[in-house]
Amino acid sequence: MQDLAIQFRAAQLYTHNAHHQIKGITFFADHKFLASAYEAYTEAYDAIIERMIGTDIPYDLNEILTAATDKVLSYPNTLNIPSTSIFNVILDIEKSLCDTIDSYGDEYSTGTINLIAQFADDSEVRQYKIRQRIK
Repeated sequence: MQDLAIQFRAAQLYTHNAHHQIKGITFFADHKFLASAYEAYTEAYDAIIERMIGTDIPYDLNEILTAATDKVLSYPNTLNIPSTSIFNVILDIEKSLCDTIDSYGDEYSTGTINLIAQFADDSEVRQYKIRQRIK
């Protein structure tokens, strides 16, 4: 689950940066959406870490932060691309989150699988909204 924690932390960092740097005619709607996205990623990250702690799943917070930072640095800089491109990056992030979640089998408890499944459900809703924004 550490890989999922890394992805949520990276998503939080990227969307928070985008939230501060978004501009243009759709500023108000985009700014609001990005705020809700980075808050959702923050809550998901926190829930994953707390679940790992509570169920004795190994984790390394320094490794998570370092890997998340490296991941964010691999994305296009929000300063240098148009808003639509930012949303394309976020859509790719969302798809990657769902791919990671789908790769999990029966290795976790039912409660943990339910938690992770809710993340996928939330992601699919955000993906729909992002695709509508990109159109």
